[in-house]
Amino acid sequence: MNASQKILLIFLVLTISAPLALAESSIFHDDIISGHSIDIDDDYTFIITLNKYANKVFVNGGDIYQSIPITECKTLGEIYRVCFYNVTWDETEEELYAEVEIFRKSPTISVTKTINQTELYIGQEAIVTLTIKNTGDNAEKVTLLDDYSKEIKIIELDGPGCFVHENTVSWSGHLDTDREKTCTFHIYATEEVHKKFAAKVRYWTGLKWETEYTASISIDVEPVVVLEYSVVREDFEVEGREFDFDDTIASADIGEEPRIIIRLTNNYHEDVDANLQITLPEGVDYLQTSSLRFNFKNASGAHESASWSSDRIERISSKKLRWSGTLTNKTKTWVLKLGTRKSGMQNIILDLDYLLEYDYGESTYSELGSREFSVADPGIVFHITVDDQSKLFSVPKRLDEEDNSIDIQSMHPYRFTVYAQNTNSFSDIKDIRFFYSRDKLADFKDKSYKLIEAGKQVIPWSLDLIPPELYTDKSYTFNFTATYTNAFGEKYLNTTEFEFNVRAFEPIEINHDAAEGFVLESREKTMFTVSLDNQRVAEIKDIFVKDIIPEEFEVIGVTSNKLKLIAEEESEVYKYEITPPVVFEKKRFNITTVVSYFDKDLNKEFNYNETSTITVIPREPSVDFTITFDEPETIYPGNLIPATLTINNQEELELIRDITIRLPIQRDIDVIGPKTLFIDRIEPEESVELKNMVWFRPKVVNDTLDLDPIVMEYYDQYGSKFYENITDESFEVEKGLISGPAVFLSTKVATAINISEPYNIILEARNLGNEEAVAVITMGDKEWSTTIPPKGLKSLEYPVRYTTAGNYTLPAPQAKIDYHGRDMYTGGSERTVEVKLLLPEMPAPEVQVEAAPVVEAAPPGETASMADIEQTLMEEKKKEE
Repeated sequence: MNASQKILLIFLVLTISAPLALAESSIFHDDIISGHSIDIDDDYTFIITLNKYANKVFVNGGDIYQSIPITECKTLGEIYRVCFYNVTWDETEEELYAEVEIFRKSPTISVTKTINQTELYIGQEAIVTLTIKNTGDNAEKVTLLDDYSKEIKIIELDGPGCFVHENTVSWSGHLDTDREKTCTFHIYATEEVHKKFAAKVRYWTGLKWETEYTASISIDVEPVVVLEYSVVREDFEVEGREFDFDDTIASADIGEEPRIIIRLTNNYHEDVDANLQITLPEGVDYLQTSSLRFNFKNASGAHESASWSSDRIERISSKKLRWSGTLTNKTKTWVLKLGTRKSGMQNIILDLDYLLEYDYGESTYSELGSREFSVADPGIVFHITVDDQSKLFSVPKRLDEEDNSIDIQSMHPYRFTVYAQNTNSFSDIKDIRFFYSRDKLADFKDKSYKLIEAGKQVIPWSLDLIPPELYTDKSYTFNFTATYTNAFGEKYLNTTEFEFNVRAFEPIEINHDAAEGFVLESREKTMFTVSLDNQRVAEIKDIFVKDIIPEEFEVIGVTSNKLKLIAEEESEVYKYEITPPVVFEKKRFNITTVVSYFDKDLNKEFNYNETSTITVIPREPSVDFTITFDEPETIYPGNLIPATLTINNQEELELIRDITIRLPIQRDIDVIGPKTLFIDRIEPEESVELKNMVWFRPKVVNDTLDLDPIVMEYYDQYGSKFYENITDESFEVEKGLISGPAVFLSTKVATAINISEPYNIILEARNLGNEEAVAVITMGDKEWSTTIPPKGLKSLEYPVRYTTAGNYTLPAPQAKIDYHGRDMYTGGSERTVEVKLLLPEMPAPEVQVEAAPVVEAAPPGETASMADIEQTLMEEKKKEE
C-alpha cells in the first residue's frame, strides 16, 4: 500500500514492549483488510476482523482465538502472540486496514554423538559423548535417549541431569535458546558385537512432537580369545588346505570313533591366561588324541597331504578333559578321538575362561559353548531286485527306500530277491527277525538270524512269482520289517514299504495302414503296413505274424514274419505292395492279420487277429469335359450364345463309350438345340468337339446369371458308369429389349391339401416376349400342346388325389418351343405339397404360387422392353414372399 494513499485515523505515540525476552520470532508483520486471513505455514490460518469502532481486532484461529485492543499484544495457544498496532484507511480501495504482527516460539534442537574408537575387543572401553543444542526459541520439553543392546555395558556417566538405566543413557528438561547439554560415558562389551547405534532427541514445539537422530555409529567388538569346535566322522579328511568349522557334518554311527576338533585363537596383542574344560555326555567316551589329514595340490599341481596334530590335553576322566596355560599369538589345536556307545543327540560342553589385563584394570571372561552331534544306529535297510525270468540274460531292476515302486506285468514270470543290510560299518547287530505284512501277492515266510556283521547283508527271501491275470491295473503294497539288537543293547525296529503296480494283461494290438487309404480304384497300387503295439511292460518273444490276402490281389513283399515285441513299444512287422483287381462296381475285400505265440512259462498259446476292409471301386477314366462360349462383348436378354462342348479322353489304352450329355433346362436361360446329346464312343487319347449344336439364350438381367450344371454320363470299356459335370458358368446380362418368345413356367398349388380329396394342380405358362410361342409343355407324365400369344398367359391344370398323408413332390415343368425351326427348351421348378386331414371349419389353405412374370400382352411384332420384364418379375416375387 502506498503511503500517500493512506490517512492515519488515530495517531498514538505509544510503545509496545519488545518481545525479545520471550524468545520468540516474528513470522508476520503487515497491514490486512478486515475479514481476511493469514496462513501460518501448514499449522494455522488466522482470520483478522475489526470491530465497528476500529479499536479492536478479533483473531480467530479455529481452536484458538483472542480479542486484542489497539496498541496491545495477547498470546494465542502455547506458541503464538499477536499485536494490534494501528488502523489506516485506503482512499483508492476504500478499505480499512489493521496493522498486525504475529510472533511464534519455534525451538530447533540438534543432537550429535561421538565415540573415540569403534573397533574394540571384548572388555575394552570406549568413550561416548552426546550433545544436544537449541538454535531456535526456548524448548520446554526435551528428552535425549541413547539405547544399546544387552551385550554393551555403560559405566562412568558424567553430565548434570544425565541418567543411566539398564542399557540406556537419558536426559530430560527444558533447553533455552542457544543453550546445550552434554552427557559423557564409557561403554564396553561382554560378547562379540557387530551393530550400529544411534541416539535421538525428542521435543515439543508447542504444536507437535519432533524427533531428531544422530548418524548411526558402527561398533565392532571382537573376542580376545576365539573358541572354534566341530565334530567330524571317523574317516573324514579335508579336501584342500582350510578346515571349515561351520561346514562339517555333526553326526556319527553308534560304535564309530568320531573326532572333535577344537581351536583356541588369541587375537589380542599380549599373552592371555586361559582355561578350557571339556565335558562329554554319558554315551560318549574320550579315547585318545588324534590328527586331521588335509589333501591338496601344490603349486606345480602335484598331490600332497599334511596333518593337524593335536596339542596335549589333561585327562581328568573318560568324561572330562582340561587344558590350562598361556595363549600367545599362536593358536592351540586339539584333535580328540571319541567313542560312541549310545544313540541319540549328544551334547559336548566346552567351558572357557581367560584373564585380560587392560590399562584400566584386569577382567576375567568366560564362554560356555556346546556342540551337539547325533549318534544313530542306521539300522537295517531293505532293497529288492526284480529279475525278468523270461530272459536268459537280464539286468535286474533294483528297488530301495528312495526308488520304491515298479511296474510289473500280469501273467509274466519274475524272481523277487529281498536283501537286508546292516548299514552300520562299525557295529554288529544280533537277534534279527524278519517278517512281511500287507498285500499277499507273494508268500514271504518269517525269517530269523542270530548275527549280521557290521556292513554285511543277508537274503531273507528269494522266490519266483507270476502275477495273476488282471484286466485292469492293480497296485500291491509290500511291507518288510526287521527287529534287532545292536552291540550296545539297544533294540530297534525298521520297516520299508515297496509298491508293485501290476499292469493289466493287455492283448496285442494289431494296426493296419494303407498308404493310399482303404478305398482304392481298380489296379491302384498301395503299400500295406502291419504293426503290432505291445502295451505290456514285459517283452513278448517268438511271435508269428501272417497276413491272409484275397487271391484277386497282386502282392509284392513279405506277408509273414517272426519277431520279438519290446515292452510298451509299437513295432512294424512288415510292409508290402498290393494291387487290387479290376472291378465294374464297388466291391469289398478283407485282409486279415493273424498273430500267435506260445508262452512257455504259462504253457499256453495266445492268438489274435485283425481284419481290415479294402473297398475297390471302378477306376474313373481320365476324361476332360469343358465348355466354351462364343459370346458377344455385351450380352442382352434374348441374345443367342453359341456353345462348344469338348470331351477329351486322356486315357492311353482305354476307350469310353455311351456318352450322354444332359443340358440344363432352367427358368431364366433357354437352351436351343437338343437337350440331350449322345456319342457312341471315344477312342484312347481322342478328343471330340461338339460345335454349332447348342445355343444358350438368357432371358433376364443379372450381373451373374448362373448356368445350372451340365452333366455328362459315360461308361468305361468294362461297363462301369461315371459322371463329369460342368459347373460355375455364368453370364453377365445387361439391360435391353428382348425379341422373340420368352416363356416362363410356374406351378400353383396350396401349401396343404386334404387327404383323399381331388385337387387341381395349375400350371401357368407366361410369354413375356413379342412373338407367339408354339409350345409342347410337359409335367411328369402330363403333356399339353398349346400356343401362347405375346405377353400372354395360358393356365393348364390336371387333377390329383392322394390317399396317404405325407409330403409329395410335383415334378418340374418343361416346355419345348419352336424357335425359328429349332427346338428351344425352358423349365420351372419342383414343388412340394403336404397332404393331411383338413377339418371343414379350417380356413381355405393359402395357395403357394411359383414366381412368374405377368404383363399385358403387347401387339404382335413389338419388342418387349427388358425394364417391363424386370418390373413384372419384381412384382411377382413380392407377391410370392
